[in-house]
Amino acid sequence: MNLKRAAVLPLLLLACLCVSMTACKQQAPAQSAAKAVIAPSKSAVSIARIDLGTSVGADLTVGKSIATFVPADTIYAAVTTAGIAPSAKLDVRWLFEDGSVLKQSSQTLTPTGPTITDFNIANPEGWPAGRYKFEVSIDGVPAGVIEYRVTP
Repeated sequence: MNLKRAAVLPLLLLACLCVSMTACKQQAPAQSAAKAVIAPSKSAVSIARIDLGTSVGADLTVGKSIATFVPADTIYAAVTTAGIAPSAKLDVRWLFEDGSVLKQSSQTLTPTGPTITDFNIANPEGWPAGRYKFEVSIDGVPAGVIEYRVTP
């Protein structure tokens, strides 16, 4: 009987070790989402999140948030704001890595809670490879930025 216990104990420990190693294994995502830097706000309206992707749904959310695009992509930004105000103006700028402004646009909101506003940019000739930024200001105050890149 003690011989059986002595043989089973190492097998049991080995099985526990295998299970714990499998449970701790992390899989790398195929393509990660960009991380937005959100500025603290003293305003009644603030940025809750910024997502980038290649499409938006009827609810204006990005289908799949990504950080890397290809030259032919139309790039969409979904800006989620929080707060309530009679009016808030979102100004956005799309920038190339050298600081050149590719596109500017704005939308005026009348937020009564969480609100999603979408913006997009396209380049019929294709985007040059490199690093880019999407910046958001609320009522003229910088509120958030997200970086992304284009690869061939």
